[in-house]
Amino acid sequence: ELEPLIAGSDIVLGIFGNSEKARMVIPNKGFQAMAVGRAVISRESPAIDELFTDGESIITVPAGNPSRLAEAVERLRADPAMRERIAGNASSLVRKGYAPEGVARRFLEILADEGLVSESRLCR
Repeated sequence: ELEPLIAGSDIVLGIFGNSEKARMVIPNKGFQAMAVGRAVISRESPAIDELFTDGESIITVPAGNPSRLAEAVERLRADPAMRERIAGNASSLVRKGYAPEGVARRFLEILADEGLVSESRLCR
């Protein structure tokens, strides 16, 4: 059911809770939305900061702050060029760095570096 909802959206909302889990995750729907060129708004967090840049590939707001979330939604709604720029940057980043094949390849490289799998077993 997620695919048509994302396809019909200009902006996708991520995660906004105050829990420790919410601080440490990036929901799969965020990656899916970015991959198909949708702008994402999510809470500020170390997980988001590790992969994405606020105002460049995502819009972040303080956790549990509905006023700032509403402001971010309105800002992206009112500025289609900004929304498209952020969506395009995120799409490029996700498609290049976080597609399943790339993630699997990097995982195998880490295993090989640790001596847990032979280098000859890696598919390049």
